Amino acid sequence: MGDHRVYPYGDGHDRIPVLYPSVNPVHDGQEGLLAASSSKFSAANGAHVNKKEQTQALIQAREVSDSDSLNVAESQDQEQLRRRRRGCRWCRRCCCCVFGFVLTLVILIGVLVGVFFLVFHPKLPKYTVTNATLRRFELNNATSNSNGSPQGTVFLTAELDLTVQMKNPNKKIGIDYRSIHAAFFYDSLDIGEGSIPGFYQGHKNTTDVNLVMMGRDIPLTPTFASELSRTLANDDSLTLHTRAIVRLRIKLGRWKLHTWKVRIKCGLQISNPTRGNVRLLHNSCKFKLLRFRL
Repeated sequence: MGDHRVYPYGDGHDRIPVLYPSVNPVHDGQEGLLAASSSKFSAANGAHVNKKEQTQALIQAREVSDSDSLNVAESQDQEQLRRRRRGCRWCRRCCCCVFGFVLTLVILIGVLVGVFFLVFHPKLPKYTVTNATLRRFELNNATSNSNGSPQGTVFLTAELDLTVQMKNPNKKIGIDYRSIHAAFFYDSLDIGEGSIPGFYQGHKNTTDVNLVMMGRDIPLTPTFASELSRTLANDDSLTLHTRAIVRLRIKLGRWKLHTWKVRIKCGLQISNPTRGNVRLLHNSCKFKLLRFRL
């Protein structure tokens, strides 16, 4: 029970002693502090455990909610992915169909063209100027009463007669000329024009046609008139250019194809018309397809 002390009831004589428990304030204070701290620690530990359990419960709840959210998001992403895949499959099918159609069309056209070339052996027609006669090429000064032009204006009057050889080298193809319209130029000046009536040219046929082009009283600028006069006085030749627009149709047996538009350009070098005996010195023609009209 610890240490005890004897405290007598009074002074001097023998009396029955009374025993009281010894009290150590320091020891008792330490034990009280230990008990208080133990209770506080137990309470704090209990509170910490409760908080930990609550935190774990919150974490579990959040994990469950996050997992649910992830599942919903994954399901939405999978649905969007399925939709995109369906759209991509549809686009691929559409592209494959279009590509297949175009490829089939190209192959079919290639086969038809190949059969056409194998059967008919098409060749381009040939055009050559065999003769050129410059019947008139005159420069005239205007008077005060001519066409209302100021006095001193120079006018050009010209007439060009061409013989054009048109050759169809094809054995199985005929050419139906619908119209032929032509014009001739000196430098950049449009001098005159003419035309040839339509006609049909058969297989392996060569036809000479006469083309007359004429221009009257074409006004010239002073600079252009002086340059042309100098050329006629000093040079031995004169260079002219012709351009013809031809509309024709190809005939295969009884079938006539649609209209083709063709341009024929020729360069003509003729002798100086002021010195007489005009003759064709050189010519070159180019053939170009401009349009195919259905």
